[in-house]
Amino acid sequence: MKPAKNNLITLAVMLLVLLMAAPAAAEFAGYKGNKVFYKVMGQGEPALVLIHCWNGDHTLWRYNAPELAKKHKLVLVDILGHGQSDKPRVDYTLEFMAGGVAAAIKASGVKKPVLAGHSMGGPVARVVIRQNPGMASGLILVDSAIFPLPKDPKIAAARLKAFDDMTASLEKDFKGNLPRILQPMLGPDMKPEVKKILEDTMLAADPYVSISCLKTMRKPESWKFKPLKLKTMAQLARNPYYPPDVEQQMRKIFPNLTYKQWEKVGHWIQMEKPELFNQQVEEYLTK
Repeated sequence: MKPAKNNLITLAVMLLVLLMAAPAAAEFAGYKGNKVFYKVMGQGEPALVLIHCWNGDHTLWRYNAPELAKKHKLVLVDILGHGQSDKPRVDYTLEFMAGGVAAAIKASGVKKPVLAGHSMGGPVARVVIRQNPGMASGLILVDSAIFPLPKDPKIAAARLKAFDDMTASLEKDFKGNLPRILQPMLGPDMKPEVKKILEDTMLAADPYVSISCLKTMRKPESWKFKPLKLKTMAQLARNPYYPPDVEQQMRKIFPNLTYKQWEKVGHWIQMEKPELFNQQVEEYLTK
């Protein structure tokens, strides 16, 4: 082989290595005149879109993204109103937030990704799929129990009142009351440094956006779901707030459901038990 040809092959290999090792690229997509922050990292299919929780941002996937990016292209999104995305003074409906996520997915160029939503990110992902048929190839719900309001009007009213109480508390003193709201949601084994990261991130949230999101999640129509045949995995913590038949209720909405319930963890499963979480996501993605 001629030296010039050898040099070209060597250069091509070096470029490939550099591309594979390149840091995550941060970009912005546009939606209704607003900028939606997203970050792309890793290589491989299926691609995975990570959608954070209420008051969170993309950095809450810090214990998962580096490992998952070894085999999959990731798109980490800041929902509108959160993180580095714009925070317009509008009603933060599921449709508005989902529209921003869909814009980021389209701008990233990934095809048929799996959407993974934690907590509020789950309903947002569900609306992305509903508004964009054929966009996603799967759905992962991370302690995001999607089930209808109870038929018993007293139980349903009590569940909605919990949102009213939380909203009133945050309207009175956002930074003072938010840590008290978070505390019961933390697992018994959450490391102090992880708790600090979580609290710092959530306390940095915009109070207007935070309260608007709560009002959206309190609306009875936000609890109405049509069946989705897409391959779905649910990873839930054991939570007294969930009905005892939560798995059966979710299977009515997601007939192609892989259901996993965790013991002795809090709401942020992916931060408390990242190795096990990453392993189960990988098993789902490669099954």
